[in-house]
Amino acid sequence: MKKLLVLTAVLLLSVAPAMAGNYLKGTVGYFSPTESKIDGAITLNVAGGINLKEQLAAPVSVELGIGYTAPESGDLTIIPITLTGLYELPLNLSNTAFNVGAGLGLYMWDANGGPDGLDFGFHVQAGAEFALNEQLALIGEVKWAKVDFDNFDGGGTSVNVGAKYNF
Repeated sequence: MKKLLVLTAVLLLSVAPAMAGNYLKGTVGYFSPTESKIDGAITLNVAGGINLKEQLAAPVSVELGIGYTAPESGDLTIIPITLTGLYELPLNLSNTAFNVGAGLGLYMWDANGGPDGLDFGFHVQAGAEFALNEQLALIGEVKWAKVDFDNFDGGGTSVNVGAKYNF
């Protein structure tokens, strides 16, 4: 079941950027968990987005992402599949844009030597992007997630940096 969900997310991510005006982004960052019995972790994320500025006459986009987080202790692995709505703040800065957003996620987790599961959660985020040219931008974002695993809080805050490619 987990493999099917991951494959579905990867397929959707590969199709979404094929249309003009859409984007693909990748980030790496650090996850600081809410629960003290979970170690911090490096997190890797990929997302494909659909820019809806023209359709909605508003600076809005929707993105589907998948990530991988494994705390330093190696006791837990988390694979989030997230759907996020983003709003670009109306600030007039030449090459820099700021956004805020929120969304829902399906969080697959595996406690090595213990239980594993699949749980729903939600997240909020804020980010910035610095355009290098029309297609490529450097990005930074902060994301806070709330997700309750069987007997502990699997949420926390991640700080990510990466790149975004606009099609």
